[in-house]
Amino acid sequence: MQPSNVGRAGAAGDAGFRRVHWRLAFLGLAYLVLCYASLLLQSDIQLVVRFFLGLDFKEFYDAAHVYLRGGSPYEIARFVTPPASLLPNLLLAPFEFETARDLWCAASVAMLGAGLALVARAARLRGTDLALTAAFLFAAFPAQMLIERGNIDALVFLLLALALTARRAPLAGAAWALAVLTKLYPVLLAPALWRARGARAFLTAGLVAALVTAAFWPQTLAYLPRLAMRAAEERFRENISPVAYFGHAFHGYALAYLGLNLWLDRRLRARGASAELDRFLAACWVVPMLFFPREVLPYVAVVLLLAFVALDPLEYLLRPWERCGLALLEALIMLPTAGYAFVTDEIAWFSVPRVALLLYSVALVAFKGRLLRGTDQAIATAGATRVAA
Repeated sequence: MQPSNVGRAGAAGDAGFRRVHWRLAFLGLAYLVLCYASLLLQSDIQLVVRFFLGLDFKEFYDAAHVYLRGGSPYEIARFVTPPASLLPNLLLAPFEFETARDLWCAASVAMLGAGLALVARAARLRGTDLALTAAFLFAAFPAQMLIERGNIDALVFLLLALALTARRAPLAGAAWALAVLTKLYPVLLAPALWRARGARAFLTAGLVAALVTAAFWPQTLAYLPRLAMRAAEERFRENISPVAYFGHAFHGYALAYLGLNLWLDRRLRARGASAELDRFLAACWVVPMLFFPREVLPYVAVVLLLAFVALDPLEYLLRPWERCGLALLEALIMLPTAGYAFVTDEIAWFSVPRVALLLYSVALVAFKGRLLRGTDQAIATAGATRVAA
C-alpha cells in the first residue's frame, strides 16, 4: 500500500466520524427542543401520522386498479406522478389495501436501506459511521413521513443511489432514466451524469425512456395536462423548497446556482479526476432538485442524504467549524418543522429547513470554490482517499 493514500484515507475516516456524530446529535437535540416547545405552548406535536397510514399510497393503489380495468389512472385526482410510477403498484394490486400498504411500507424501508448501503459503500462508511448514518436517515422526518405516507420517493432514492454509484455507465444511465420516469425532479442530474458517465449512459437512458414511454403512451398523453396543472399549484405549509419561502425571485438564484455549479464542476474535473470527487460533484445536484418545483413535500428531502454521504470522504479538507456547521445544516434540513403545523401556527418553524437548505447550497459552492483555488496537487488529493493496493 502507498502510505500517503492510507494516511489520507484514515484522516478522511476520522473526520467523517466526527461529522456523522454531530449530524445525529444535532437532530436529536432539535427533536427535544420541539417536544419541549410543544409542552410549553400547550399544543399538540404531530411528528408523523396526521391523516392515516398510506395516505399517498392509496392514490397509487387506486390508480393501478383503474389502469388494470382499462381506464386512465389520472381519473384519480391525487395521482400526479408519471405513468411509469404505476409499475411497482401493479404488483401490489392483487392484495387488499391494508396488506398492500403494509408491504409497500416495508418495501420503502428496504429501498431506503439499500440506497444507503450503496452510497455508504462508495464512501467507505463502516462500523460506527455506517450505523450513525443509518440512524440519522431513519430518525429524520423526511424518511418517517415518506414511510407513513407511502409515496414513491424511496424508489427514487434507490435509483439515484444506483445512478451515482454503479460502476458501469449503462447501468447508471438506466437507473437515472427510471428515476426521472418515476418522478421528474431527478432530471437535474443530467449535467452531472453526462460529465461523469459520458454518452453511453445517456444512450442507455434514452433507450430505457423510449421503451417505458412507448409502453405507457396513452397514459403519458393523459399525464401532460396533469403536469401542467401541477406546475401551477403552490402550497406553502408542507413545502421544503425555498421557492415557497422566498417567492418567485428565488428562481433567479436557482438558475444562477445551476450555471455556477456547471462551471465549477467543469473546471474541477479538468484539473483532477477521481471516483470520490466525481461522486461528490454529481451528488451535489440533488440539492437543486428541491429548488425549482413550487411544491416539494418534505419526504423528497431523503435524496439529500446522497450529498451528505458523498461529502464524507472529502471531509478532512474542511475546517473543524465547517464540519460542525455543515452537520448542523444537514440536521436542520431534516427537521420535522417542514411539515404540518407541529407546534403552533404563530411560530414560523416552516422557514427553518428552507433557510438551512439555502445555506447548505451556498456552503457546497464555497467548498468547490476553495478546491478550485487550490493547487493542482490539492485538487488531486481531494479525491485520492481510496486505499491503493
